[in-house]
Amino acid sequence: MLIVTSELRGSSNYKYFGAAKNLKGVRELLFKENEDKKQLNIKKKKDARNFEKVINIHYFGYCDEANEHLLQQEVKIQKKLEKMDLKILKKYKH
Repeated sequence: MLIVTSELRGSSNYKYFGAAKNLKGVRELLFKENEDKKQLNIKKKKDARNFEKVINIHYFGYCDEANEHLLQQEVKIQKKLEKMDLKILKKYKH
């Protein structure tokens, strides 16, 4: 036996069974609840699409090789770190 229930959000888990779902007012509340869920799902999908527009390969740094300024900064920092490494190595050799 399959029992189909409907529950209103924020109603302390009050559930409507069988013919009670067809009572005046209850049907409208449940219908409104379904419409609210549909609107929320649409909004979530729209937000996800907007997120995908912003988050692309540039966000994850896959195109950094094309950015000259970034490459120059990287070379500077790399040279600085190499000098520091050489100083540390010389310190331990003596």
